[in-house]
Amino acid sequence: MEIYDVDMAEMEKQRYDSIKASGKYAEIKILVGAEAEKSEDGTMSKTPFISTTMRDCSSEEVACLYVSLKAVLQSLRDKYPVECFLGDTIMETTNYGTINLSKDEEE
Repeated sequence: MEIYDVDMAEMEKQRYDSIKASGKYAEIKILVGAEAEKSEDGTMSKTPFISTTMRDCSSEEVACLYVSLKAVLQSLRDKYPVECFLGDTIMETTNYGTINLSKDEEE
């Protein structure tokens, strides 16, 4: 039996390109920079770049996207339990694209 050297990164790129070319997909991109920004009220925050694209997709793709996000969250909890705990306890999401790093204790 022959063993083939498969370029997994290239294979995944081809899969990605094929899905995008189909014109029917759901996609979420999240990019979090390392630098925090000081807001008008003096708190430090990060403003992630979040992009959601829904192209001619059905409820099945939305459900698959949702389940995939749950799996990503579980994977992060498994790999980075302390960081996830800190995120849950000292950070808050104030809107769709901003994460406050200094949660107000009075809330």
